[in-house]
Amino acid sequence: MSDKKIRRMGWNAHDGDCYWSYEDVLDSLEKQIKQSGEHFNFICGIPRGGLTPAVQLSHSLKINFMNFEKFIRLFENFLENYDEYMENLKSRKFVLNKHKILLIDDICHSGNTINNLLFEEDLKVIFDLTGTRFAVLVKNKIYKGDHVWKYGIEATKNDWIQFPWESEIKQEKAEKMIQNHIELAE
Repeated sequence: MSDKKIRRMGWNAHDGDCYWSYEDVLDSLEKQIKQSGEHFNFICGIPRGGLTPAVQLSHSLKINFMNFEKFIRLFENFLENYDEYMENLKSRKFVLNKHKILLIDDICHSGNTINNLLFEEDLKVIFDLTGTRFAVLVKNKIYKGDHVWKYGIEATKNDWIQFPWESEIKQEKAEKMIQNHIELAE
């Protein structure tokens, strides 16, 4: 018998046999963002799991929504003009501060999504200069990085979270998926 578990997140507390309520987790994340005192120009959901919470947070926090493709194009432009931005500190700060972005995803399990976004050292510098932050609904304890700024809840390393917008998954498939994530994180 495996100690790995599928933890189902329902839309709200009245949604059947749920371990967590999406509504409660999103509220927790929203409160943390508000309490931080940070202000963002845009919010962007990382496809697919980050789209639903990003749109909802965009409305409740009154932050403009930016689609992921535009986000990628924006940072590709920064990278193409990196030397120009680095030459003129004042100009760079002015331009980059207009693009303070809050990236939202559903879960940070091993950190692969965040690490893939931060694969270039120049991009890490730009993220730091713009104040770009990562927030997730669920941060798994297996994640040991420091890129997650805020999270709604923290899950144990053996949990596989099934979000309300995902189809039902079987225990055996979840165990294989969990094992793959654990191996990638190590």
